[in-house]
Amino acid sequence: MQILADVILRLFPIAVGVVVFNALMSHIYKLSGGHWRSLAIIYPMPNSHSFAMPSMIRFFEMVEFFEGADDAKGQSWWMIARVYPDGLAISMPPLPGLSYPSIFIPLGDLRVERRPWRSRSDAATIAAPRAPGLTIAVGDKLAAAIEALRQEVTLTRST
Repeated sequence: MQILADVILRLFPIAVGVVVFNALMSHIYKLSGGHWRSLAIIYPMPNSHSFAMPSMIRFFEMVEFFEGADDAKGQSWWMIARVYPDGLAISMPPLPGLSYPSIFIPLGDLRVERRPWRSRSDAATIAAPRAPGLTIAVGDKLAAAIEALRQEVTLTRST
């Protein structure tokens, strides 16, 4: 019985730390969710993709949402990006993901543009036509995967 009590006493501070850290991160994500929520309403995740296997997954993809260069509500998050044959799904990490629904942008709505003026070198932006004022900045690897997917679909349709 003493061994069990020792194990519980040693693990309790770690468990409390993990819970406090996750609660803090969830609160930070929740405070800055304005652009995310508007994009999630415009581009909801289809139920058919809930358990489908994507062609590529990037777990720690930095994604930025902003409206214009001087957007005070601009947001920058680490998130999970999944590329499907018919579009791009982005979602929050597991715990903040409980408060934020996944976003799915169909391939027909994805337009990758290069913007060297952004703070990260070689950053690319995604222009989503249903959200004309909102710009989504992504890293090079995700932008290259989206461009490759668009070219593959274009080649498939032309043959």
